[in-house]
Amino acid sequence: MSRKLQAILSDAAWLELDRVFNEATEGFKVGTIKQSDVLSEMILTSKVDIKELRAKHTNLKKSLINLAHAESVDIDTAIKTLQEIKNKMAKKSAKGNQTSDEASV
Repeated sequence: MSRKLQAILSDAAWLELDRVFNEATEGFKVGTIKQSDVLSEMILTSKVDIKELRAKHTNLKKSLINLAHAESVDIDTAIKTLQEIKNKMAKKSAKGNQTSDEASV
């Protein structure tokens, strides 16, 4: 059974999907491959790093509020976690600045 899902892809994900789709369909004359086929295959063969995914989408403010509401807090672990979040946010903003700098050149 197939299910439909509408997804919004980042520019990088769209470029990769397009690249794989073009590679798969170029010269392929004995069948039909759709973008949804390529995307399904990419999902099935990928290994997602859950820790990395969570780090990319962590909200610093929510993290601090969550720590403040915790009954017992291991300060060393809290500081380490916040430092990791801070580093991820710095990398994300540096990457965003690099992309906007490249666009202005």
